[in-house]
Amino acid sequence: MKDPPHISAFSDSTTRNAAAFPVSTVGGTFHALHRGHKEYLKIALAISDFVHVSVTSDRYAANLKSYEVQPFDVRCKEIGSFLASVGAGERFVLHRLESEDELREFVLKTRLDVAVIEARYLKLFQELNSFRRASGVKEYCILLKPRSRVAGVEVSSTTLQALWAEARSGTEVL
Repeated sequence: MKDPPHISAFSDSTTRNAAAFPVSTVGGTFHALHRGHKEYLKIALAISDFVHVSVTSDRYAANLKSYEVQPFDVRCKEIGSFLASVGAGERFVLHRLESEDELREFVLKTRLDVAVIEARYLKLFQELNSFRRASGVKEYCILLKPRSRVAGVEVSSTTLQALWAEARSGTEVL
């Protein structure tokens, strides 16, 4: 399936002459590596020389999600395989994220030029930027990526979980 037009400039290739932002970050639970996750990762690779990918730990994911999440190692393997398939090579590193406090520490101690996020995390990443500023660390840019949609439905692991449950039970969720 072809990528939607709003990201086609980013997703056609992970090769470019010069990165707009040398170091980027993306993050999530990545329970089911779906189209939206792949778009985030492709965008980060397209605009950066190096990408930090924060993946929630099993414990942290259990606190965030209402469904059972695939094990951390499985999720990381899927992300790594996808990134290899798009030619990321050694341009990324996966991090285990245990808590929001750990995210705050990571953001303060790590060189970051851009965070690729969805809108619901804007306030958090603005607060983290303020934390960097107050600590004398250069702020990062924030690139908002809208949630991907298929047939008018937001693509998310939560939505996919509901659709899988619907298919198993025969009841309609959407």
